[in-house]
Amino acid sequence: MEIILFVVGSVLEYMAIFAFLFSLIKSGSREYFTEIFISCLMLTFVSFAMRYGFQLEKYSSFVQIAIFSLLLRSVFHFHLLYSILLSSIYVIYGFWQVFVVLSVLEWLNIVSLEQVLSREGPYYILQAITILSVFFMAKGIRSLVPGFDIPHGKAVVFKNKMNFILLGLVVSLIFIFSMGYYLLITGGNGSEIIVMLALSLFIIIIFSYIIARRAH
Repeated sequence: MEIILFVVGSVLEYMAIFAFLFSLIKSGSREYFTEIFISCLMLTFVSFAMRYGFQLEKYSSFVQIAIFSLLLRSVFHFHLLYSILLSSIYVIYGFWQVFVVLSVLEWLNIVSLEQVLSREGPYYILQAITILSVFFMAKGIRSLVPGFDIPHGKAVVFKNKMNFILLGLVVSLIFIFSMGYYLLITGGNGSEIIVMLALSLFIIIIFSYIIARRAH
């Protein structure tokens, strides 16, 4: 039963991540449903293998972010650098789940971090609420924001200096958040986790500000 819940929950989580990603892009997720579904299955397989096959769940997020970027490049044909930029959506999802939804549920005494790390029943409450909230956010963004025009194909030229600034922010965000997440699940120092959280939030704010400015 645990394995079934893990697989179903993982597929739905990745579907929510892709829904959120494509809510920011002019190309809708319906146009890429087959590609999204296949990508979700591949990411779920990797997550399953890291957890149950190799017992390397602590490092799973690092591997999944890399594979997520490669899937955006190879399956959806985004330019490699744009694929890395778009992989920030994966990090933002994790940030939302761990540091927003979990914090609220802990404050309401519904879920504890220990239950989440041990994959007890309340973990699935966290997972379900995160998935639903992200789907709702994606729906809201799609109805309010026209979306960005992200170019496809190998012929894309990545010359804009601001794009490289965004790339640096994303790489920094992925590294800092991954370190913070690793410290969290391994019971690291609380002050270090807070610093990682603050830096991640700061980068997300700057990233969002630059994207908003470019949209106008």
